[in-house]
Amino acid sequence: MERGSMVRGGGVPGRRGTDGTGRTRAGAGQGRGRAGQRRQRGREGAGRGRQRSAALPSPTSGPTAPAHPRRCRGWRRAGAAARAVQRGLAGRSAGPRDSRTQTTVLLYKQQGRKQSYLTTMRCFHFCKLPGRVMGIRLLRFTSVVIIVLLLVAGALTALLPNIKDDKMPNLRREPKAQSQSTLDSFTLIMQTYNRTDLLLKLLNHYQAIPHLHKVIVVWNNIGEKIPEEMWNSLGPHPVPVVFKVQAVNRMRNRLQNFPELETKAVLMMDDDTLVSAHDLAFAFSVWQQFPEHIVGFVPRKHISTPSGVYSYGSFELQNPGFGNGDQYSMVLIGAAFFHSGYLEDFQRQPEAVYALIDETQNCDDIAMNFLVARHTGKPSGVFVKPVDIRNLEKDTNSGYSGMWHRAEHLLQRSYCVNKLVNIYDGMPLKYSNIMISQFGFPNYANHKNKM
Repeated sequence: MERGSMVRGGGVPGRRGTDGTGRTRAGAGQGRGRAGQRRQRGREGAGRGRQRSAALPSPTSGPTAPAHPRRCRGWRRAGAAARAVQRGLAGRSAGPRDSRTQTTVLLYKQQGRKQSYLTTMRCFHFCKLPGRVMGIRLLRFTSVVIIVLLLVAGALTALLPNIKDDKMPNLRREPKAQSQSTLDSFTLIMQTYNRTDLLLKLLNHYQAIPHLHKVIVVWNNIGEKIPEEMWNSLGPHPVPVVFKVQAVNRMRNRLQNFPELETKAVLMMDDDTLVSAHDLAFAFSVWQQFPEHIVGFVPRKHISTPSGVYSYGSFELQNPGFGNGDQYSMVLIGAAFFHSGYLEDFQRQPEAVYALIDETQNCDDIAMNFLVARHTGKPSGVFVKPVDIRNLEKDTNSGYSGMWHRAEHLLQRSYCVNKLVNIYDGMPLKYSNIMISQFGFPNYANHKNKM
């Protein structure tokens, strides 16, 4: 048989070497060879694509140039179109008659997926870049604002006044004797003689005074029993009362530096004078502003005469060359606040001062004004206009009248002024027209209608 006429399998006679598909064996072998070459080229192209994708920056590393919005939208549309073509081609079945088309589809799937992924990730990264930049800017702006606020707060803190240690609040609870500062409370000193009924009435009244720390009663009733037992039997009382029994009835007994005295402020009251609690609280607040002065409710004055002799009196006295009498140079300590240190200073005065007071049984308040004026070089007192001050002398059952009712009282006072000028070798008293009132500043203040 001829070599060209031999058939194989189910070949059709008369055709040289057919394989049942209409092609010769040689043609089929050539087709298979070309298909293999195409697949090989596809593999090489895919490898080169992988190399290029490895060379591209990762989606998280970020580009070096900002993204363009139109470019991002174009990449989104391109990626969507590529995915649509892939889905469409994947739905078709590649027939054996077109192996080139089948190979192209496979290559497109391999390369298209990677290109679409890279394109999408690059677009995603580029499109997110403005948001990141805005976040960094916002963080920087917030940091700058916080730093500026801290600097402003530090500057304002530096401008605040320094608080001294003695003005820092004490948060510890302590007993009443030490809970109040020495400048926030005062001690009442009251000297009494033959007026026990008024004494008990006044003690009951002053128990309600704010800031009162203690009451010291100077008992000048020689030989008489103190009413301490009666007072304690009617207790308890909010403020302790101490009775100091004296051996000799002297006017200057009340000016002792008592060991029971624990406060800086002293309120000295006569045993026939009642001042309202509101007036005393206000006067104490004034004394806290003028602790070197005598702050009280009864002002007096001295005037000089052409002969060089001094005279003592009240507002009705006129100074030569002045058109009114609204000046004072003394504040009586029978209803006044002053610093407790002056009691210690009084114990160091010349003996002639004590002799003058004991001789007249008077003038201890004038001597105290001389002492304060010499110590400060200023007016000795500050006058506080009272709202309610009363003299209770007529309410006593003892029948004892005060020394100011004596005919020689004012003459003794003028005598003391001149004697003290000689003892101290000069006149230290100075005039003042300051009057502090809770309800205004009246043009004329006269205590005679109250006292």
